[in-house]
Amino acid sequence: MLAKVIGLVAELEKQPDFSADTVADVFNQFRPVLGHMKQYDMTFVDLLLKNEFYFAAEVKLKELLERNPNHVLAWDRWNSLVQATIPVWHFAMLNDSSRNNAFRNRIQTVINEKAISSSGEEIVILDIGSGTGLLAFYAEEFANQSGLTNISTFACEAHPKMVQILKSGLTYNKIESIRVLPKLSTELSPQDMMNNKADVLITETFDAGLFGEHCLEIIDHAWKNLLKEDAKIVPNKAKVLANLVQCEKVRKKTFVSKKTFGYLSIDNDLNLINSWTEKEPYTSEKISSMDHVFLSDPEETLGIDFEDQEMVEKHLREETFITKEFVVTEVGWLDFVCIWFEISMGSESISNHPERKSCWEQAVYPLRKPIRVDANDHVVVVFKQKGHLELVSCHVKEKPFPHNIKKLPVNSNIVSKLNSHAFENFIESVANSMSFSHETPNILDISGHGLLSLRILKSKPNATSSFFIQNSSTSDLREMLDFIISMAQQNQINPENITCLPEDQLAEESWDLVLLDPIDKAGRINDTIVSLLPTLKKLSCQIFPTEICLKCQVVDFSGKLANLSCISDTHLATNALKLERVMKPYFIRHFQDMDLSDLTFLSNPFELFKIPVSNLGQSQNVEKNVDITANGKAFAIVYWFEYSFKGNTFSTRTDLDCDHQAIIINDPVFDVKVGNKINCSLAMQSGALKIRLVN
Repeated sequence: MLAKVIGLVAELEKQPDFSADTVADVFNQFRPVLGHMKQYDMTFVDLLLKNEFYFAAEVKLKELLERNPNHVLAWDRWNSLVQATIPVWHFAMLNDSSRNNAFRNRIQTVINEKAISSSGEEIVILDIGSGTGLLAFYAEEFANQSGLTNISTFACEAHPKMVQILKSGLTYNKIESIRVLPKLSTELSPQDMMNNKADVLITETFDAGLFGEHCLEIIDHAWKNLLKEDAKIVPNKAKVLANLVQCEKVRKKTFVSKKTFGYLSIDNDLNLINSWTEKEPYTSEKISSMDHVFLSDPEETLGIDFEDQEMVEKHLREETFITKEFVVTEVGWLDFVCIWFEISMGSESISNHPERKSCWEQAVYPLRKPIRVDANDHVVVVFKQKGHLELVSCHVKEKPFPHNIKKLPVNSNIVSKLNSHAFENFIESVANSMSFSHETPNILDISGHGLLSLRILKSKPNATSSFFIQNSSTSDLREMLDFIISMAQQNQINPENITCLPEDQLAEESWDLVLLDPIDKAGRINDTIVSLLPTLKKLSCQIFPTEICLKCQVVDFSGKLANLSCISDTHLATNALKLERVMKPYFIRHFQDMDLSDLTFLSNPFELFKIPVSNLGQSQNVEKNVDITANGKAFAIVYWFEYSFKGNTFSTRTDLDCDHQAIIINDPVFDVKVGNKINCSLAMQSGALKIRLVN
């Protein structure tokens, strides 16, 4: 019956007036009949989240958590909601004291200069991309401290959730003088600022590559529509620098670096490359957290003066090619070109240079294939600049340049799995231990990577495999099938033995083996696998893996984790503004896809449960006493999984290049000493986990 409700909502999604109220009306209509079902409210929440009706989902989740603070699914979805509506980098940005101080000093210097030259006329301040309103507040703070009564400050913010937080922060701090403009800045006109144009524009709309958050569009529109001719901009200038980098970790994330995976061959002439490289001009990484080598001295790539209107428009609208020549100083493999920026704040500057502590990561342009470089080689890098920087080419001067590299885009999970020696050994051991009652086994593959299926098909030519591709878009499905077909051709596997299966046929076939990958690459239990388990349990066949084990380790206080999960008023560069309490309901407690480098552990790894995979969707409640092995603060707990099948095991923590882990921030944090015993409790519902440490 609940499936019919979900189906009705799916039909209504096609209507132009579909809204959160539509979903609520459907669920209210069926509540007298189905409201007693445990999953009824959470199905409602999941449909709201699926359709990005975040405000309605927040209201319902608050209701559920107020009624039952230990509601595991509601707690899990709350964390998902927070991370969907408030980017995790926002916490790191607010905690960046150096950034905050530099902005505060520059804003107050510029306003003071304007006050001296204004002869008492009104000074209009416009903060675009205001977020919590911190930078706008610096302007108001200086006006109050200086006794300036002719300052008008406007805070422009388009993100609905951030607008709500911005208004809450102003109310909590009893600030009435900052006017909120809840729209895109490119939709603003002087009428929104009481028919004024701004004397000072403040904007911090920069990403790791400087231009990725549309700062040029914002500033160009402001110059043409919102600013006076002599307006000042904070920051006023910026430059971008680049360097050549060797980094094995980025290499393994980007493309498959070997030509065999156990018994399987990979086409020598085919470059299996992470599909994101086809969709985005660059990614971002915290280079200082990875082993890396700079292969040359940095080169300035471009500079821009935001107070030069013509220059801003040129960088935005004119396509320009920038060629830079780097002299190699270190022998190695060139894996990517890295860029970072320096932003001028008058006498100060802020930068995301890899060796400086900063809330920003660095922009990374991976090469399609690493290039071997020697000392004194000249590497020619060509960028295209129009709105943002795009890498066009990179080659060693006077050396053969690989043109028309044959490439096949695949998803990041496949790239990481193929590059993992631990996973390769596991798949080989499992394949060698497989036994079937007949020579034509029928396999259902729901793993998302297909590697064990391909391995079995190669060794058992009469086997057949049907692939079920979970929740895939057309492009993702095509990408996965292209990979499977390519690997089948390379390994002389009969393509007629491979089919693609829709979900409604899963239970209609007779299977000898079902292959799952129940943990996604980010370290989270796969929701789709959990939803399919009731159907799969009805099938009388082998399931891979047979068992799954959850392991944990206690983590000491980490500034890196704290800066990503919460904010502290002590980092705001002012004692007059309090945002910590305003943001506290949105502090993040559950992270996935976390790199464990630089963390300190306070216990040895310990097991919390081991269960058959077929029971993964069932509720679990476990408590365990944990021995503390080092002094510190019980700040968080990291967890990971081990797969088992016929005596073979694989840990998602064995190879950190293959999988990242999940981390839960503990609340409250408490001190521990060597020899202490603390309690670790687990509650699990429908694959969602909540783990808590208690002194």
